[in-house]
Amino acid sequence: MSAPLLYQPDVWWLAWLHNLSQATFPAAFLHFGLTFPEERPIVAKHPTWIGLPYLLSVALTVWMMADYYATPPDMTPYYVICVYSAVAIVALVGLVAYAYWENRAPSVRPRLEPRVAVLGAGDGPGRIRLPQHCTLGRRLPDERDRVQPDPSSTPRSGTRS
Repeated sequence: MSAPLLYQPDVWWLAWLHNLSQATFPAAFLHFGLTFPEERPIVAKHPTWIGLPYLLSVALTVWMMADYYATPPDMTPYYVICVYSAVAIVALVGLVAYAYWENRAPSVRPRLEPRVAVLGAGDGPGRIRLPQHCTLGRRLPDERDRVQPDPSSTPRSGTRS
């Protein structure tokens, strides 16, 4: 929503909002990875760890505003934010997968199974096997539910009708 602000000369001073939001997304990914589906033990012991990625985001925003809008502009802060985003996304997937594998509490797997099923292997092209609780107890239709044609009504090859 804030990207159009980058191209409007009248509201150039609001560009910091776009840069801050762009730098804050990776911090939000890390926050989510450290607290979902359950809070990681390090966060329970030291809650200030949640704020460190946000402090890094603010520092990257200040660097971006200083160098990106300088004469000549420097793209290095933007590239660092992109790498930070990529690392944060990989960390989010890794932390959620580790929480599923670790299974510290009985509530972890039921919270994650519907999401893991979307990423899981399918039965064939375009089909995904879902856990039973994702279907609300109903059996999903499969090949056995197809109506089989009556062999006597289909014309055989080589015969005229």
